Amino acid sequence: MVYSSCLSEVDLQKYSQSIGQGLFADNVILALIDYKEKGGFDEQGKEALKRARIFLDEAIAGGNLQKKQFLSSQDIKVAKTYNYLQTMRPR
Repeated sequence: MVYSSCLSEVDLQKYSQSIGQGLFADNVILALIDYKEKGGFDEQGKEALKRARIFLDEAIAGGNLQKKQFLSSQDIKVAKTYNYLQTMRPR
């Protein structure tokens, strides 16, 4: 890869995740616009909202992890989601 000396694998993964989350957010916004204009959701809109619900449920669960003594692999996943949202908050 040409850029391998400029960016680490961790950086590339972080950028990829950010782009993916951005596209994910765009799909949710498009679904809401379609709903307003057409009065309903198409299959793509329903899928975007389903993913949004899962994402937000994980973020909420991640915020509640401080009460747990031991973490499962699912707990680690939701903690990453929660942490991602915390880093995206305006300061």
